[in-house]
Amino acid sequence: MSMENTENIFMTVEEAADFLKLSTSYLRKLISARIIPFLKFGRRVVFNRFDLLEWAQTRRINTIQEDRRRRMANCAFFNECSAPLCPLDNRYLNNCYWFPDEEICRKKPAPQWVKRQRKIAKALNYSFEKGYFTLKMLQRKCKVTKNFRGLNPDKGELKLQEENWLKKHPEYIPPETQINQGRKLSSTQKNRVI
Repeated sequence: MSMENTENIFMTVEEAADFLKLSTSYLRKLISARIIPFLKFGRRVVFNRFDLLEWAQTRRINTIQEDRRRRMANCAFFNECSAPLCPLDNRYLNNCYWFPDEEICRKKPAPQWVKRQRKIAKALNYSFEKGYFTLKMLQRKCKVTKNFRGLNPDKGELKLQEENWLKKHPEYIPPETQINQGRKLSSTQKNRVI
């Protein structure tokens, strides 16, 4: 490798900022937070062009079509599925809600919250009148009975309703732990816990 080629590999802070189309002050913040790869010779900070290209590539955000292709490759039911909550759709998962009469993801193996969806739908006779559920609620391991209710879509204040719901529905304590504490569950109670 000639000297000319090695000189082009390394860049100063100003050259790296220009190369990445960033301000030098922002680049210095990335350096001090050790977010971006750099080399240090005494007090002098330099960058390897190839390291910067590799680092920039890790910041790439997939297009909607790329996400769709990835989900299609990971789920045999993707094309015919209309479930509002898809375990493969991380971009929108936390901002969606589900009514018990809506479709449930058929992907196998399913996450625990999808299994809870199925149990809730069955316990509530697939009725939308019992309210809707957020992902946070579906991830809560709690008892499901016929009187189980989700959030009221007419009330507004989703976050406040969700907080209250989570307070009213504490995490389920496994039967072994309850027996050790002197309490026993009936067989119907055991079956209703999700």
